[in-house]
Amino acid sequence: MKIRNKLIVFMFLTSVSIFSQNFVDGLRLSEPGVISSGKNLAMGNAALAVGTDYSGVLINPATLGMLESEVNFGFYFSSYENNSNYFNAKLNAKETSTQINELSFVYKIPTRRGSLVIGIGYNKLKDFNSVTEFEGFNTGNNSMIQDLTNRNSDLTYDLRLSHAVYDNGIFLYDETFINGNLFQKGTLVESGNLENLSFSAATEIAKDLYIGGSLNFIGGTFTNDRNYAETDVNNVYDENLQIDPDDPQTIDFVEFTTHDNYKWDISGFNLKGGFVYDFSRMFTIGGSIESSTSYFINEEYFVEGSSYFENNYSYDVTPQVSTLKYEITTPMKASFGGSLKVPFVILFTSIDLIDYSEMELFGDFDRATIVEINEGIRQNLDFAPIYHFGLASTIPFLDLRVKAGTMLISSPYKDKLLQSDKEYVTFGLGFFSHGPVKLDFATAYGSWKEAVDIYGNGEARVQKNVEDYYLMATMKYKF
Repeated sequence: MKIRNKLIVFMFLTSVSIFSQNFVDGLRLSEPGVISSGKNLAMGNAALAVGTDYSGVLINPATLGMLESEVNFGFYFSSYENNSNYFNAKLNAKETSTQINELSFVYKIPTRRGSLVIGIGYNKLKDFNSVTEFEGFNTGNNSMIQDLTNRNSDLTYDLRLSHAVYDNGIFLYDETFINGNLFQKGTLVESGNLENLSFSAATEIAKDLYIGGSLNFIGGTFTNDRNYAETDVNNVYDENLQIDPDDPQTIDFVEFTTHDNYKWDISGFNLKGGFVYDFSRMFTIGGSIESSTSYFINEEYFVEGSSYFENNYSYDVTPQVSTLKYEITTPMKASFGGSLKVPFVILFTSIDLIDYSEMELFGDFDRATIVEINEGIRQNLDFAPIYHFGLASTIPFLDLRVKAGTMLISSPYKDKLLQSDKEYVTFGLGFFSHGPVKLDFATAYGSWKEAVDIYGNGEARVQKNVEDYYLMATMKYKF
């Protein structure tokens, strides 16, 4: 008999990278997000060596020591839009979100000299919301049906789209009479976020030299949902071809559909420390280091599918549900930067150093699978710095500060065709009065190109031009 293995379906039907546990998932958690506060985002998140607000501890905890007692609250609107190209057929899709991104409390403890500042805060780290729609006629001799059959998947077998080959009663492999030339379409929807609860402290240990640290507890959710279909629009597989040799009703194949979904419950923690040195209030330098983050994932996955033939004949596979627990360890991150005051303008710059090949995955897998996944990390990912530049200028008579910046997030892929560098430009306004309240508004626009393999390696690849927008507002109350 054929040995049925539901794990094969589980491993090879999830979207984006064929199976869910691989370097793409580690990368999803390892790449820093752009969400911070209105003040920091407006300056390209380059404020590594200057005190801005509590969200600065996400960049460098030492900047907390430069703050006064305050409360911060912020929210943002995001819009993810992409134009997909799938076998020269183009579609546009858009996903929006509005969420709270900061609620924090800072208290400056009275001291005889120097400073000692503590804080607690909730911050949004990343927004996973995205959507991709694609459709096109694949003239090649490949399909998801064939891809799953080559892996001896039970899904195509149970849908009578493949059949088993035996030798003297011993199962050898599955094969299918489907040989490409199908119209393919689908929708990929991702949602969820990462949230951070931090406890931070910073002090001025010597004149103008600040050090600080934070303990960060991270939680969140992620959902990946895909609907996919392959249709014989040109009647290539007509009434003269019986797809399952043992089932005479499987003539004149019409369509294969599948719906799969996996959900994460995420928890993790890390430590961050840093320093800032202020040279005569004109020039500052700073640095920070973030430990590896250990993310613990509880995953629930389900897949269902249907096959359709002429004469209203069809097969269905009811949802197959499985669960897994595993751990993804992200790489350490080191950051360095500074600021410079020149007439009428303050300039900011910083760089983040991350080697994504240092990610690792552990969990409820056999040793061979773990070795394969971690080897895929080393083979596909690379060192990828992130560059931040920003400036701010005060218009004194209007109690207004104008800010602008840019971020260049280098692609972590060795194959840059899978994802280009992400480029963001930012702009913002800060309104301050002689009272305790200050408002900051920021907008950010990012763009890049990326590719998504629906199955195989380049056989069914969606090319995407992505545009990412943020509009953020933060209120600060000093007391």
